[in-house]
Amino acid sequence: MTRTLVRDAVAALSVLLLSALPAAALPEDQTVFTNFEDVSPNTVPGEIIVVGISPDSADLGGDAFGGRIGVRTLYHSGVRSWMVEANGTGVITFETEGDVVEFYARVLSSAAGETIITAFDAFDVIVDGPVTVEPGTGWQLVSLTGGIARIDVVNLDGAQLNGIDDFGFTPLPEPGTALTLALGAALLLAIGRRRYAD
Repeated sequence: MTRTLVRDAVAALSVLLLSALPAAALPEDQTVFTNFEDVSPNTVPGEIIVVGISPDSADLGGDAFGGRIGVRTLYHSGVRSWMVEANGTGVITFETEGDVVEFYARVLSSAAGETIITAFDAFDVIVDGPVTVEPGTGWQLVSLTGGIARIDVVNLDGAQLNGIDDFGFTPLPEPGTALTLALGAALLLAIGRRRYAD
């Protein structure tokens, strides 16, 4: 009887912990998602695009703009994207640190320079990347994980824009949620061990 109770407690704990972890998925499966189709008219470089709702939001700015310029290859889906200017840096800043961030990136085949994508924590320490997107390789799915406070998208080409589209992220769980899960796990294990010992 007690072994069954311990086994059931461990199974319940496993389900609880696995359901709390963000699954690796496509950008549209993340908690917050945009395909930039609502960006109309175009923004101007330096203008902030806010994705999500506070506290689960991200600001997209820097040397970049959102919208449509009529170059179909710069849109992964639909007819709009977020584009970083030539020799520019697009900056994505998260209100609540991102746990999983995914999006598609593309550098035009006519470009001479690549795009470098790097994720940083709140202390400007690299937590993932850098990811290099080469010219002419088509759309590349970029997946970044960790306590991400900021992502820099650096366009190293002197003449061409790059494209970022279908942007999604899942924020880190609030500290209270993580603490509650940890305490629940410890309690289940303690109960299971105590009953197993009896």
